[in-house]
Amino acid sequence: MRVTQLEKDFVRLVARFSNDLVRLVRNAPLEEVHALFGYVGLKPSVSWQERYNLTPSEASILAAAAEGMTREQIALAHGVAIQTLKSHTNHMLRKTGDRSLLAAAARLTRDGERV
Repeated sequence: MRVTQLEKDFVRLVARFSNDLVRLVRNAPLEEVHALFGYVGLKPSVSWQERYNLTPSEASILAAAAEGMTREQIALAHGVAIQTLKSHTNHMLRKTGDRSLLAAAARLTRDGERV
């Protein structure tokens, strides 16, 4: 199959647009990103773990909190001490910009996102 110049130009434009879009929304508030995607009729599929570069432990803790587990339950389920859980939580909060694990879990739940 022969590729036309129009097809080559289209692919180049889409690649450039994708990179620009990622730079534009990387640090934007999640609500604004959703509004932008909704404005053009799209639903974003980037998980919180990808968006905020969360470690697997941080993502798992956030998911557990979003399911309503207490800190003690989360620590027990992950086989870690409360202090270790606090450390993971603090690292995660620095990345997401939330003030507490409860606030991050509430925002995740409210936005209907996946970890």
